[in-house]
Amino acid sequence: MLPIYKLTINDNDDTGVDYNAFVDTPAHLKAFIAFNESMPYKFKEEQRIVTGVMMSANTLIYRNSPDIGEHQVFFDAETIKQIVLKFFKNSFGNNVNKMHNENDKVKQTTMFESYFIDSKRGINAPIEFEKQNLQDGTWIASYKVEDDKLWSEVKSGKFQGFSVEGIFDRIQVNLKTNNKQKM
Repeated sequence: MLPIYKLTINDNDDTGVDYNAFVDTPAHLKAFIAFNESMPYKFKEEQRIVTGVMMSANTLIYRNSPDIGEHQVFFDAETIKQIVLKFFKNSFGNNVNKMHNENDKVKQTTMFESYFIDSKRGINAPIEFEKQNLQDGTWIASYKVEDDKLWSEVKSGKFQGFSVEGIFDRIQVNLKTNNKQKM
């Protein structure tokens, strides 16, 4: 079993999320949706809206780094909320690039909606995300994409989701497993 780390941030240092990337395969494996006339909400394509999971609460993400090798990481709901608050305090909502390439920044893309799934308050993910097993604390956002090239790439399927960029602290955790088997 690979080591598992909870990723955290500190409000008083450089940790946190500072960019969001449109990517071909998001690490959390939760694809976004580009609303069009075929969607139940009947958004028209010319609205150029894409909605997706920014951070999926309690989802294990595979990583392989030079310092600790293969491992898995996750964000809990409380940490995601802390990250999002710091993200908006620093006015990073429109920091967007493609494939985590700092030389491929996108300017005409605006985050206009951001929320957490919170079943206690009746805030759920769009029905299109129903099969993605999203938990309370998951961060979902929508972008208005006015960049013609990026919108064309979203429609073609080149980009499938969002992937946040940032600096995080790691805390190793031991998850309890149930080794008992029913006979």
